[in-house]
Amino acid sequence: MSAVYELAEFTIPEGREPDFEKTMETARTVIARAPGFISIEYWKGIERPNVYTLLIKWRTLESHLDGWRHSPHYPEWSALVRPFIVGTPRDAHFVPCGEPFTDSNQS
Repeated sequence: MSAVYELAEFTIPEGREPDFEKTMETARTVIARAPGFISIEYWKGIERPNVYTLLIKWRTLESHLDGWRHSPHYPEWSALVRPFIVGTPRDAHFVPCGEPFTDSNQS
């Protein structure tokens, strides 16, 4: 089975972007301790710079839902990240459904 990708999108208070990005430098090392963790990327919105999307790659869905959320590291992650989040994050899981494609004419 292929890896599972978690996409989480959330809003933080305007003006807190630098603080959040600095906190993510630490938070990403916390989540990296989770069994089944592969990688994390986080992106800042262009049109709405206080909206962020996290792309987290897990070995399996269970690695995220059972392993990570019940690990001793999850409360530490939550304590770092949660104070920035306004409202309820959108969170979903995905698997690849085709091979990546790159236009070889774009250099």
